[in-house]
Amino acid sequence: MASRLSRSGTEHFDMLPFIGLLMCVLGVLLFVTLSIAALAIGPNVREGWLPVNHPDRKKVPILVEWDGSTAVIHKANKPTSLAVFSGANSSPNPDFVTFVNEMVANRNTHYVIFAVRPSGFGSLQALADQFRVKRVDVGYEPIPQDKSVRLLKGSQ
Repeated sequence: MASRLSRSGTEHFDMLPFIGLLMCVLGVLLFVTLSIAALAIGPNVREGWLPVNHPDRKKVPILVEWDGSTAVIHKANKPTSLAVFSGANSSPNPDFVTFVNEMVANRNTHYVIFAVRPSGFGSLQALADQFRVKRVDVGYEPIPQDKSVRLLKGSQ
């Protein structure tokens, strides 16, 4: 970076090389930041949901992952996998019926939130209706087929 004398005899400093160097450093920093973010979002990272507390509603969410045949119920941070239907005649699984009855008993303080995988979209409404007809509040949100999900602390 050389200084030059202008026609008036004053020194002139060229900033163009400095700006080019600064842009290269910023580009490298951006690349490093994006690389670290990509590693953090890599495989086997769980998605965390944080239900929003509304002043008019203070119910506790119970997360149920639904893939079309199996419901993974998250109660007390302990996931339990249940087949909704058992046997060839598609009769309801007694353990799942017990869960529905628990939710009916606690419908004033709890609600069910479904994490629905693409394979479960077709049968979600039939499953949710088992809770709705018994006046249990339900909600649902789509998630990718292979992504695990959990409710974040402070929500239960």
